[in-house]
Amino acid sequence: MPTWIYLVILVGCAALGYCVFQIANAMLDREKEALRARLDSFNAAAMPAGSENFLKSDQVKHSWWVKLLLFREGWAESLWKMIRKAKVGMSLGSFIMLSVTLGLFGGLLAKLLGWSFLAQVGVALAFLLAPGWWVHRKAAQRAAKFEEQFPEALDLIGRSLKAGHTFTSGMTMVAQEFDDPMREEFKLTIEEINFGGHLHDALDNLADRLDTPDLLFFVASVKIQSETGGKLTEIMDSISYLIRERAKLKGKVAALSAEGRYSGYVMFLLPPLMLGVLMFLNPRYMSVLFDSELGHYLLYASGGLLLAGMAVIKRMVDIRV
Repeated sequence: MPTWIYLVILVGCAALGYCVFQIANAMLDREKEALRARLDSFNAAAMPAGSENFLKSDQVKHSWWVKLLLFREGWAESLWKMIRKAKVGMSLGSFIMLSVTLGLFGGLLAKLLGWSFLAQVGVALAFLLAPGWWVHRKAAQRAAKFEEQFPEALDLIGRSLKAGHTFTSGMTMVAQEFDDPMREEFKLTIEEINFGGHLHDALDNLADRLDTPDLLFFVASVKIQSETGGKLTEIMDSISYLIRERAKLKGKVAALSAEGRYSGYVMFLLPPLMLGVLMFLNPRYMSVLFDSELGHYLLYASGGLLLAGMAVIKRMVDIRV
């Protein structure tokens, strides 16, 4: 049979297995879903339309099979926090199942292509970790956009304080005037305060949802000012000025370290490109690397050294400001 038929069968089996697993998991969690629906109906009746349910805890009780796959509760909580920060509409169980399915698919695909065992393991690990890398990148992009909007939000809060408004009124203006993610996060914080939450707890939850250094500094400053006193308008102006200066310094550091970063990219891509060119020009000359066991070991060692070198260069040019 042709190889593409095996690939189609493999994809169909993987999709069927994923659907069966989701159905079985839904049946096991039927009682929990019923209880959650009752709580949601109660909160919908007790709260205005469109508001968030702040009675729920962020400490999600994960399914038994999630804990079994992750071996430790701390890993489950870390993954769940990363998914929440990225605002991915996916449960932890679905995320883990997607990762495992992709890992199995990658390993079987490499096996059907006739690759060696180490190559199969490498492809399976790459497919397994791909969803986590995507979620981490999405969370980082969201946090970066928030940091870009944050100085202007602080300026707006400071101007509202100078005009005689309260601190929460200034945060409400930010939630009304800015785009996501600033609007979404400040809206959740204001609604948490309006529904009876303490200001300190609401700010702590805001910092926990994003986990950016600038936001942590802002939360700490507001909490200290509420306990010791002082002019909050000056604090807002100082934090805004500090964040802008940090952004300028980060831009200068990125410009100075650009040569090192792109040198790392060139050094990482040059050996595979040269290998492809030599294989195109003289296939018999490079066939020893693919037809012999020693050649396979050389390829694995070269790939490992390339990855290690790229990691070292990335660490050298990653200057924290």
